[in-house]
Amino acid sequence: MGGSGGGGNNDKDWSFIQIGDLHAGIRLAGPSWTNTINSILASNQAWNLKLVVSPGDCYEEDTNEFKWIDSGTGIGGSTMTNAIWRVKAAGISWLNVPGNHDSDLDLAGTSTETNIIYWNNVFGTNFYASDPYWFSNRVAGDTRDLAFKFTNGSTKMLFIGLRWMNPSGSETTYQTTNDVFIAYATNCAWASNLARAYPDHLVVPVMHYFMDTNGNPNTKDIPTDPNDQNLPHLSYVNEGPGLVCWNALKSAPNLMMILSGHVRARPMVRSSLQCDDGHMVDSIMFNTQTNPTEGTNQIVNGGCFVLYTVSPSKHYVRGRVFEADWGRFMTNGEFSSHGFVNDWTFPFKKLP
Repeated sequence: MGGSGGGGNNDKDWSFIQIGDLHAGIRLAGPSWTNTINSILASNQAWNLKLVVSPGDCYEEDTNEFKWIDSGTGIGGSTMTNAIWRVKAAGISWLNVPGNHDSDLDLAGTSTETNIIYWNNVFGTNFYASDPYWFSNRVAGDTRDLAFKFTNGSTKMLFIGLRWMNPSGSETTYQTTNDVFIAYATNCAWASNLARAYPDHLVVPVMHYFMDTNGNPNTKDIPTDPNDQNLPHLSYVNEGPGLVCWNALKSAPNLMMILSGHVRARPMVRSSLQCDDGHMVDSIMFNTQTNPTEGTNQIVNGGCFVLYTVSPSKHYVRGRVFEADWGRFMTNGEFSSHGFVNDWTFPFKKLP
């Protein structure tokens, strides 16, 4: 496994990127995606970029995007896989977790293991073997739950990726919130144990779905149904481990921020959540499924991303939305009606 590579004693500012819901194979917009990759590679040194985080739906279910990859070299891959290997070749790590479209459901809606195989062909141990930040995966030979650990100057970071899960058999949804809590109990407990095993590391959980447009952690997209797993429900659609993860990690004193995607109603939601000890964490949902910078409700996936700059000396993170098609950072006020917060800072705790 990898270690906690990088860093040394230099407290120079460094950056990582959040980009999500690309849906390669169906919805990924070629020119916009090319502009994004070119922007990342052109600004790599200036941004001191270490990592790209994709919280799910990088691929579109059981498509050839999964099949056209040589996991050892990336040669002959699709538009998406070739781009990822270009980023890796520039010395930038790529952390990806499965969302509902690249989980273990195929297009027929049956719970096969097809995409588990494809996922680990693309993002398996061969992909991460040479990555200096790859630290752990929960299940041997399966990187759908994984962690990156690294040091940059005085800042130590632990990114924990949690996969999307589907019910067993032919069911496409869980029937109750309690079923979701049971399903996600194991990997969320694994994340909680990792956070507590490394109290000197700032923890950033990454998952496809964490919160809805109200900014509150939950596990569903049926607004009229309660989050209480003991209450009856009218209907249920699984939207990921959000509330399960929050309950498992909100007592961790080193929890720093939470990254997610998926919510279709708005491209971006940012909220501030209070942990059990009183410290605040930023939660950012970001996806590019309906990117208003390209026209009203026009689906142009992959054209923008969030750049986070971590300042170890000042103990804060600055988040900025970059529009690759425009070649610039967006300013506050642009598309605020769509939830965009384009430039903000938040402090992080000084750990022992």
